[in-house]
Amino acid sequence: MKRMLSLAAMAVALLCFSSFAPLLRACSFNAVPNWELISGSIASNGATTTYSNLVVKNTNHSGPWSYTRIATISGGCLPTAGEYNFFSESGRSWVATVTPDGDVLLTLLSGPSPSLNTTISIPADSYPN
Repeated sequence: MKRMLSLAAMAVALLCFSSFAPLLRACSFNAVPNWELISGSIASNGATTTYSNLVVKNTNHSGPWSYTRIATISGGCLPTAGEYNFFSESGRSWVATVTPDGDVLLTLLSGPSPSLNTTISIPADSYPN
């Protein structure tokens, strides 16, 4: 009888878990003109979006470097408010911003302006959506 009860409890737990477990939503990065997307992955479980391995290449942008639109996000991965990812790379300090409209913006905070064909790696980040 005890074994039957524990099997029933496991079945109920499994049913509850599978009924309420968030599903992974597919999303994508799309480069805008003057930028090439080298790599990047993005996904949402409905509550949190995570992106990683975001590497972009400046193919024809010479400045200014304030709120420069480098990509858009499509799918169910939009934040409810602006999300900011501060990082440093190659002697430069940056902030990557994801807007509620799905724009990915890059701002140079300090350091020399990048030349053409510069590759920029944006570290992984997560935000609520």
